[in-house]
Amino acid sequence: MQKLQAFSVYDFKGGKTFPDTMVDQVVMLLSTDWFLPYWYVVGVDASEQKLCVQKGCRQIVHEVMNGATNYYHINFSDDRLRATRQSIRDLARKCRLSESSEMSLEDLVDSRPEREQFYKGAWLFRTLANNLANDDRLDASTKIVLERTRRKHAVMDDLDFEQLCLRSNSAWDNYTRSLTPKLPTSLANFLSVDLVGAQLLTSVLAQLTQAQRGGLLLRFQSIAKSVTGLDVDRNWHLV
Repeated sequence: MQKLQAFSVYDFKGGKTFPDTMVDQVVMLLSTDWFLPYWYVVGVDASEQKLCVQKGCRQIVHEVMNGATNYYHINFSDDRLRATRQSIRDLARKCRLSESSEMSLEDLVDSRPEREQFYKGAWLFRTLANNLANDDRLDASTKIVLERTRRKHAVMDDLDFEQLCLRSNSAWDNYTRSLTPKLPTSLANFLSVDLVGAQLLTSVLAQLTQAQRGGLLLRFQSIAKSVTGLDVDRNWHLV
């Protein structure tokens, strides 16, 4: 899968850049019972290694929480995040994930503090996919790729991750929901809003030539502006 260098910065007041905590979300997600049948959504195909990875992720979650009961009260230092990334990498090797699954996992947990804006752009791309598919000014070959990829990803649109999360009564899933008490479906929301859109956009772009990607971007920028009033930059970021 093609790696997209799509970065913009979101800042705290005072100029500090908020760290990329994606690794925490991924580890928690892979630790749950409700998401166990759906790892393919994030590109991890680990039928025989799932329980090994899930068990290891639960141990990492305990290390991340370090006795805290609310995720937002934990240590978000660069050192801790680096250690967590190394832990999931070591786990992937210990559980003998396939090369493709290990690469997908690495793409997810690698430090990219600027990915937030790409995810916002990917969410909008997914939202406007119908508009693009019906756009007379979009290259026909690009439309074919878009439609083929949308059909492949259609199963994700039929999954209600929020309900899957809420309906699970396992002790571990009750625990992970309790870590974000004001938003117990935070992992499901992260999956639906961020990861699914990013998977669709990344998959489409990986199948296009540079010229086709440029043409798709131009039409996306135009439609995004006309429909939502939002601007999109050359890296697929909302600006």
